[in-house]
Amino acid sequence: MKSKIGIIYELLEYGGVQTCVISLIRKLNNEGHIPYLIWDREPNRDLLRENNLEVKFQKINFKFSSKLIKKLPFSFRYLLWPFNYIDISKLNFEFIYSFTSYIVDECQTNHLIYLSGPPLLNSLDYKPNRFKFIRKIIKILSRKSFSTIQHQEKLNYVINSKFTRDIFYNEYNINLEVIYPANQYNYSLINHNERDRNLITFFSRIVDYKRPNLLIELASKYPKLKFVIMGGVSQNQQEYFNKLRALIISRSLKNISFEINPTTNLVEEILSKTKVYFFPAVDEHFGITTIEAILKGAIPFVHDSGGQREIVFSSILKFNDTDLFKKFDRLIYSTDEELKEIQKTQYAYSKQFSNEIFQNKMYSYLNEL
Repeated sequence: MKSKIGIIYELLEYGGVQTCVISLIRKLNNEGHIPYLIWDREPNRDLLRENNLEVKFQKINFKFSSKLIKKLPFSFRYLLWPFNYIDISKLNFEFIYSFTSYIVDECQTNHLIYLSGPPLLNSLDYKPNRFKFIRKIIKILSRKSFSTIQHQEKLNYVINSKFTRDIFYNEYNINLEVIYPANQYNYSLINHNERDRNLITFFSRIVDYKRPNLLIELASKYPKLKFVIMGGVSQNQQEYFNKLRALIISRSLKNISFEINPTTNLVEEILSKTKVYFFPAVDEHFGITTIEAILKGAIPFVHDSGGQREIVFSSILKFNDTDLFKKFDRLIYSTDEELKEIQKTQYAYSKQFSNEIFQNKMYSYLNEL
């Protein structure tokens, strides 16, 4: 009889962590398991059908609904989530994967927690001083809730990059195993001589700290090139998205467009037409979309910080805020032969981040039962 396996996370829309959840479900299905998704809202059935996934659903009741929290400003979300902690020992599963750290375990349940950023990595907090104050409030109100934003000795963790691993080590003096995140695409041969790639594309969640506004700056400076801002816009980011759109209108830019909440087919189509994938976020924890862009044949051009340094090895393809335009100019006006060589080398280098490696490493923890 197959083990009863649970996965704690929402699966309502596409995103970096959701890509990992989808990949894990696919691996479990291929091994004959039908896992349970554990959350307070049912998964997106269209998303499941689109990816040909088979899951069951077990509802849990949070003190504060995830739907409500999503609508709130980030500070309030940070404050409320720890009070939604889940005691996995009460869920009656033989193994639980969790992609959230708001977990406690009173009875040593078999489990694995996949970390990808705050709250356990305090130095990556978006606004450190504000969240330091919020953490104090949580500690006063509930010790158990506070434990979920600290390392817990009873829990088993892995982490998503060497960058975040080193931060975790500095904070807790514990060295976690790195399991690089999953991605949507498999490695296959691509045509490195494609001539119809003419887009400069930003592809990630559209939030201010990812800095998609810098693509608008590039579009202003390079009016003959075509630019695309592509990614998900959640309800609480609608105001920021409107600001980006207003900025484009105010500058009368005709060479930049949006693709909002794209389907997987549209993402693949846009990335297949992308010449340069642009990712300006600072200290990104890893950056799954950079890998996906590379897999579709794009050349990455990323901020020289965080987990992006593990993905992109060439200094030609990394920038900081002082040399952004200089380096972009150098890259975009490289010869076809130079670009082809850069693309081939980066593509080969990126095979260490394969989807299969993620799946096998995550599944190995279940196999140890």
